Amino acid sequence: MSEPQQPPVPPSVQPLPAQPQYPASGQQPAAAPYPPAPHYPTPAQHPAAPSAPAQRTGNTLGRVALIVALLSAGMRLLTSLLYPLVYPGADWTIGVFTAGSTGIALLGYITALVLGVIAARRPGPHLWAGIAIGLSAAYLITLAIEWASSMLYRFL
Repeated sequence: MSEPQQPPVPPSVQPLPAQPQYPASGQQPAAAPYPPAPHYPTPAQHPAAPSAPAQRTGNTLGRVALIVALLSAGMRLLTSLLYPLVYPGADWTIGVFTAGSTGIALLGYITALVLGVIAARRPGPHLWAGIAIGLSAAYLITLAIEWASSMLYRFL
């Protein structure tokens, strides 16, 4: 293995040149304008300190929960926009389309809610987790109300 590359030594750390000889006339040499720089050891002379893992500044699980909630909400929005295209089809296509999109969105909202609650219980910032919890809970309540109203109208 080759030796590690050493950085050049800065001029302030290099040894001072030999002092010039002054005549023995009794005069004191003039004081140096600056005191000599202290000698600091080079980094290679220090033992390698164990590197600490970098601190994460965000709550990754909270972000994931928010992304899942937004994707589920986007899918429900896309479903409502595509509903008129499916409507001219048979009754079973509308039922399958609605049940499939609602089921996938329901799983997404439940996943986002669980991930948001787990992220909120962890130390660190809770903004993304709180938004994910609120968004997914609101959509879950909306889905429950939609389901209850459709059951009510079906039996009336």
